Amino acid sequence: MMRIGSYKPTGRSKPASEYLLRTAAEGNFPRINTVVDINNYISLKYLVPISLWDADKIDSDSWLFRTGLDQESFIFNSTGQVIQLHDLMTGFAVKDGKETPIVTPVKDCQQTKTGAGTSNIMAAVYYPAKWPKSPSLDEILEEFNQLLTV
Repeated sequence: MMRIGSYKPTGRSKPASEYLLRTAAEGNFPRINTVVDINNYISLKYLVPISLWDADKIDSDSWLFRTGLDQESFIFNSTGQVIQLHDLMTGFAVKDGKETPIVTPVKDCQQTKTGAGTSNIMAAVYYPAKWPKSPSLDEILEEFNQLLTV
């Protein structure tokens, strides 16, 4: 799913779900906050990367998912590290025709990370089009929604 063009999901560029699997196997499953913990649980259970972001931290008319272009990037952590988005599936907030990259199956933008004050979240499940029928995307989303509304 992530081998698009020149992008190779290896090393630090692996999907977040693979990081979670390795970390859980080591007994070091990260606990952050309830919403992120639920996100990580679903991602690990179904082995699909999921992006989660605070919808109030970015103004948008709509959302767009496409592969990143050569010069596109964003900061993904508080120390200012940058991820290059070339050929990586990327989610963009769109406002007045301007596309701002905010999420990928590998890392999410620091600007839109959830926190204690988050009240409106959005999520993207990176689910391959040719995935076997079980679990379906609907089943994953239903469980995710149930856990978030408990």
